[in-house]
Amino acid sequence: MCGSEENLDIEAESLRGMLSPPVLLPDHTYAFSPDYERVNPVAPTPLTRAMLALMALYQTAPAPELKVCIDRMATDHIRAASHQGDLLYYADPPPITDDSFTGIPGAYLQVFMNGCAVRALARWSELGGDRADLDSAGKLARFALHDRFWTPEADAKAIFSILSLPAQT
Repeated sequence: MCGSEENLDIEAESLRGMLSPPVLLPDHTYAFSPDYERVNPVAPTPLTRAMLALMALYQTAPAPELKVCIDRMATDHIRAASHQGDLLYYADPPPITDDSFTGIPGAYLQVFMNGCAVRALARWSELGGDRADLDSAGKLARFALHDRFWTPEADAKAIFSILSLPAQT
């Protein structure tokens, strides 16, 4: 991945891990072999990342089994989302108002999780040909575009014009 001859064994294992098809478990969570790290369907970002990697593989080496797997992942993205009118979302916790481990105040989580899923579903709609995936991506995007997620960090009073300063003599 980095182009170096060093640590090729580690890079090969990382790539195999990213591209290993996820296994759907009976409790509707996914497992990635060999570690079987469970993915929370309410925060599907790891599933989204795996889906994007499998789509890249599908573009270069299309296979019916791979299409079935990616179709199921897309369906599970939609199934796991909460519905609110004509919107879909994965989580809607209260905004972060204090310092967080990310250093990002506000509602970054909603935008991040929905945005990742929008990318995967929109790409799969184009590759797989299912319009419903694009419609779902649109519903996720509309939720992430709520005004409450995009509040400025400074009030308008912090912005002023040089013309409003008193003249100096």
